Amino acid sequence: MPAFLQSFIEAEEERSRRIEQLRKEVREYAEEEAGSSITEQILLFLADEMVERLSEIDYELRKKFESYITPLIKQKYLYRYTGTFDRIRQSYIRVRMKTPAGQRECEWKYKNEILFVPYHSEQTIVKSVETVRCRSNMVWNFKAAASEKMKRQIFTVLEYILEHYEVSQLREYKLTGLQFFYEFCIREQITDIHLMELKQETLFQSYLEQKVEKEQRRKRLRTIVETARKVIFVQADEIRWDAAVWYLDRFHIAKERRNQSDSIERISFQEVLYPKNRWLLQEYMKYEIGIGELALSTVYERFRTIRNFLQEIDEHQIDVTECDAGLIDTYLKNLQNGSMGAKTFNTNVTAIQFFMKFLEVKGYIKKVPFYASYYWEKEIPVHHNRSVEEDVYMEIIQNLSQFPEHLRMMFLHLWCVGLRVSEVCTLKGDAYEMGDQVAQNVFLQYVDYLPVRCPVLS
Repeated sequence: MPAFLQSFIEAEEERSRRIEQLRKEVREYAEEEAGSSITEQILLFLADEMVERLSEIDYELRKKFESYITPLIKQKYLYRYTGTFDRIRQSYIRVRMKTPAGQRECEWKYKNEILFVPYHSEQTIVKSVETVRCRSNMVWNFKAAASEKMKRQIFTVLEYILEHYEVSQLREYKLTGLQFFYEFCIREQITDIHLMELKQETLFQSYLEQKVEKEQRRKRLRTIVETARKVIFVQADEIRWDAAVWYLDRFHIAKERRNQSDSIERISFQEVLYPKNRWLLQEYMKYEIGIGELALSTVYERFRTIRNFLQEIDEHQIDVTECDAGLIDTYLKNLQNGSMGAKTFNTNVTAIQFFMKFLEVKGYIKKVPFYASYYWEKEIPVHHNRSVEEDVYMEIIQNLSQFPEHLRMMFLHLWCVGLRVSEVCTLKGDAYEMGDQVAQNVFLQYVDYLPVRCPVLS
């Protein structure tokens, strides 16, 4: 027998062996797909690609199959063929995930390869993307030549979106926005999303203008930057104190320090461009948040004052530790000449003094370069009469039943109990304690103005 014929026969026997092996695995892992003409076509393709196990199927192989089958069938049947291909892989993953060894093999995790969301190991996510599996935002190329840290950060955000956003237009915006953002990071050679500057965020907006025609869609897509920053900051193994933006959900801050009706979510250092000045401000805020006991609203106001001061210092391109009394004097006198009230001005002076004192205690400067008391202005107490006239609130009471229920309840709390608006906005169902029967009766007689009694008060 000629050598070439012998070689051909051996190759065919090997191909037949691969087909039979794949057919056996399909019967074992995807029995519902076994025996169909489409499945047989897929098995022939896999055997020709030297594939012996269903575990070898990945997105790149799927893409090859799509290119292979497209010229052989009508376009309207393509979705059916790729769907069968995907279901075989998904069934394999679903069955294998029932065993520890299979979990190690099929678990969805970061890999330096192209990841395809429909091949996720979590079945709820697989079902949620069934109708959108052919969209481009289902394919994530982590083989790209880019920073490994940045790629892992993008993967973390991708996982968060898939787990926390249900099937909706919002999830589509987040996934598509993340994909554009990932492409932008690769192009701009961004190595760490934590350290992104305002200038780079502006460039991303310009990038979206090139890619997306509609302004409304661009606005929704650009929110991914904020989402990505927050997710990777909150989920980081260790707090990234050098991040350009901090998210307070990451810190274990006492409830008493937070204003529940006007919660501060983030602190941005991006506006301070001089690297050392930003680092010193971050060190100071680390102290205020981690060790200090002031209310967050007070801390944040102090932070904004110091940040504005450092922005002014940035314009002179000098280190704040080299800042002298003359520069501070010029800055404070400019504030005085503005429309700022005495109380606000004094708060600004005190905040800068606290910051300088921190630098002194830490050894960054020898002593505070100015005397705050020299600049303090006399404060004249002003009473803000914010009471509502009797004829006004009586008119509201008489027409109370015409208001929406939540506004009726808010008004009754403000008028009867005397709470502040911010306090009323944070009330929960378990905030009531009706100990005084007389007070309860007085309160409930006004609730009778409501067509439907509130169950909390009933």
